[in-house]
Amino acid sequence: MRTGLQRLVDATESLARRLETRAWPPVAICAILIWLSLTASAARPFWFDELFTFHVARLPDFASLWLALSRGVDLQPPLFYLVTAAAQKVFGSSEVATRLPALAGYLLMTVCLYLFVRRRTNSLYGVVAALFPAVTEAFRYSYEARPYGLMLGFSALALLCWQEAACAARGVHRQLGLVGLWLSLSLAVSCHYCSVLVFIPLAMGEAVRWFQRRRLDIPMAVAAGLAALVVIIYLPLIRGGVALHSNHPWNAVTVRFIYDAFQFALFPAAVPLAFCIVALYLLLRLDRVVEPAAAQGTSLTAAETGAALGFILLPVFAYLLGRTVTHMMTDRYVLPLVVGFAVLFACALHRAAGGLAIAGLALAAILGGVLVGRHIARPHAPNAFAAPTLPEHDRDLPLVVASALDFVPQLYYGNPDVRSRIVFVDLATHYRGVDAVERDVLIAAPFFRWPVMRYAEFARRYARFFLLSTPAVNWIAAKLRADGASLEFASSQDETTLYLVTKPAKPPATSR
Repeated sequence: MRTGLQRLVDATESLARRLETRAWPPVAICAILIWLSLTASAARPFWFDELFTFHVARLPDFASLWLALSRGVDLQPPLFYLVTAAAQKVFGSSEVATRLPALAGYLLMTVCLYLFVRRRTNSLYGVVAALFPAVTEAFRYSYEARPYGLMLGFSALALLCWQEAACAARGVHRQLGLVGLWLSLSLAVSCHYCSVLVFIPLAMGEAVRWFQRRRLDIPMAVAAGLAALVVIIYLPLIRGGVALHSNHPWNAVTVRFIYDAFQFALFPAAVPLAFCIVALYLLLRLDRVVEPAAAQGTSLTAAETGAALGFILLPVFAYLLGRTVTHMMTDRYVLPLVVGFAVLFACALHRAAGGLAIAGLALAAILGGVLVGRHIARPHAPNAFAAPTLPEHDRDLPLVVASALDFVPQLYYGNPDVRSRIVFVDLATHYRGVDAVERDVLIAAPFFRWPVMRYAEFARRYARFFLLSTPAVNWIAAKLRADGASLEFASSQDETTLYLVTKPAKPPATSR
């Protein structure tokens, strides 16, 4: 006699098997991701790096864009800014519109992961792969106006096209796969220079195929080689950026980078992963109640496993690139590692569950539930920048924003009557030597027409000014006092403090 538990499990398993054959998963997943991403995007102001994206994208022509990038205004290839500029022309210049390319790239990755894993498992485990990046740090870059969303999308597309070209011996599908591989790799490198690292995982997959077939897939090599030629176009920009930033990098490369990159990308997924493993264990304990379904699809090929492992090892390859070539690297540059992890994670669970449909449904529900639950539990309240209120007297005095990280947002979001008085002075560089963030502002100022002055010139012109300070740069106020200036407290708001600074009659020549 069947128990209530047996009837419930059998009904759920039957439902899950029907869902395996439906075409709804990519549409439903993308709809949820669009809602979550747009909601978060609408509530977040631009931060420092995003405002560079905003301003570079609004340069008047391609010649101005190329010149700005060659001078080191930003370290991304031009295609990213052209796409952003197109989005702004169509949808406006709001935060949401400027971030739409990132969302488009992230959705492309989601669909590609689903298709890649479904080919080897079924739709439900394809959903698991598609949802996995959304519980990692990668999802945040679906609503950030930087190239990482596009980088993720084109990297996943390259993996999918490589799979198609490798699986199809001949015919239209192979041709489309080869063209798609060339195009996706070219676009990836044209959005972020470190996308060149994606060639390595695909080369690892090809190495396995070469070993198995005992011959080189020449058309595949040609497609990848043509994509690599794109890097030559950007060599002047790459050399300029490396020469400018590698001597005083804010992201110097050490062996700890490898650990930090994994932690940065995957730590948010630790709890969902634990939930999935526990849920799978409990479901497999029901093996006497549930009749396992025959596993649909096949396991990953050895070449596909090699390529996925190559994506996971991207931090190692990035470390070697940083140590030998760029002399700088940061964890965001290897975000595509989540692509490989998503593939191996979903396929490993499919194999462990024996293709059990109810297990795929449960795992997809856990990942989706965690994603939506985090969004609900973490309110996206507007984080407006504290715009100072200046005293009515001394209306002609300039307002010096001490921190470069605060200057750019203040200039964009500040009150109109205050923005006209804002000026940036290289105080940190004057007192402590080269400051990477201040250097970025000084380089960008002529292109964006920002009010920026060198300390020596400012000291000659102004004996009194307002200073907007934050905890990160409180030491600047102490340095000014040490130089003989008097600082009178004017007001405070949130974590910002406004001082009225009166300098001595004759400022010291230098304080270094």
